[in-house]
Amino acid sequence: MHTHSTTIHWHGLHQKSSPWSDGVAFVTQCPILSGQSYTYKFNAKPLGTSFYHPHNGDQRTMGLYGLLIVIPTPGQTVVLPQEGDNVFVAIMQDWNHDDDENALYQQMLWDDFDISDEVNSDEVVEIFFNFAFPGENGNTPGSVNGHQFLPPKVAAYAQPDLVDYNCDACSAYTICECTYAVTIDNDNKDRVYQLVISSIGRGANWSHPVHLHGHSFYVMKMVFATYDSESQLVPNGGQDTIDISCTDSNNFCSDAKWKNASWENGRHPDLNWHNPPQKDTIIIPSGGYVIIRFKADSPGVCFFHCHIDLHNTNGMGMIINESPNSQPKVPNNFPKCNSFENDGKHILTYKLSYIANVFASV
Repeated sequence: MHTHSTTIHWHGLHQKSSPWSDGVAFVTQCPILSGQSYTYKFNAKPLGTSFYHPHNGDQRTMGLYGLLIVIPTPGQTVVLPQEGDNVFVAIMQDWNHDDDENALYQQMLWDDFDISDEVNSDEVVEIFFNFAFPGENGNTPGSVNGHQFLPPKVAAYAQPDLVDYNCDACSAYTICECTYAVTIDNDNKDRVYQLVISSIGRGANWSHPVHLHGHSFYVMKMVFATYDSESQLVPNGGQDTIDISCTDSNNFCSDAKWKNASWENGRHPDLNWHNPPQKDTIIIPSGGYVIIRFKADSPGVCFFHCHIDLHNTNGMGMIINESPNSQPKVPNNFPKCNSFENDGKHILTYKLSYIANVFASV
C-alpha cells in the first residue's frame, strides 16, 4: 500500500453538511497520494455498527478495512435496547491469493466492447436503474443503464466546473464509457424519491449489492426472477420479470419502464407500507428488481454503485448529483487536483499490459 494512493469511505455515515468527507476518489475528493496524509472531519451519524474501507480501485481485497461503531452519547435516546456487555462483532471477507491488480484484471480478459445508452434525466420522481453486464453471457463491462462509469480527472464535488458529464455519445443500442450522473434538482427536502433498481435483460446472471452513499432508504419491495422448473435455472436473457418492460432492441434494459402504465410515478400497487426495512445497501436479485424510497435531504454528490469491488471498478457505478444549488461549500483549504488523466478504456489498457507481462514471463 505504501506506493498506492487511496481514500477512506465511512460506510453508512450520511455525511450531511460534510459531503466532501465521504471518501470516494474523484467524486468527493482527490486521492490521498503515497507519502501524504489527510484528516477526515465529520459528525458521526447515524448510530450503529458499520465499517470503513478504501474507495480507490480494489484495495479492500488487500485487507484495508475495519469496523466502525458509532455509540450514543451519555443520555442520548436509543431506539433499540442494548443487549448487554457480551456482544461482539466480527468482520470477514474472501481471501484473494493475488494482490488487487491481478485479482481484478485477470477476470477482465474479454473481447473489446462497444455498447451504450442515455437515460432521460428528467425523471426525478421515479427513476429506473439497471445494474448489469448487459452483453451476451456478461462479456461486457459493468454498467448502470448502459453507462460504464468513467471516474472524473478531478474531485467532482470540489471542482464541478472541471468535470465532463457529457454522455451525448451514448445511444440506446450501445454501451458508452462516460461520467454518468443524474441530477436531482430538489429544494424540497421532504420530497420522496423512488428508485426501481433492477438486474435484468441480457447478461443478467449476477446479483448486485447496491450501495447509495449519503442516505438510508426504505426497501418497499423486492421481486425475484421467475423460476423455471424444467431447466431448474433462473431465466437469463430476454425478459426476466413480467412487471418491467425492456424496450431497446438489444434487450440491455437500459430504458426500462413499467408494463402497466398505471404503476408509473410511484403508484406500484404492492409496496410494503407497514414495516419496510431501512438500509444503505441492498442486494438486487439476478433477473429481479428492488424498489427503494428516500428523502433527498443530503445535498451533495452521492456515489451509487455495486459494492462488489470487481464490478464497481469495472464501471458499475454512477453519481447522483443532489440539490446542486444547496450543496455545502468545501472548506477553503480543501485539496484539489488537476493532474489525474484518464484516457478511457482503462480496463483494456491494463488488460493488454497484463497479457504482455504474462507472455514475457513464459
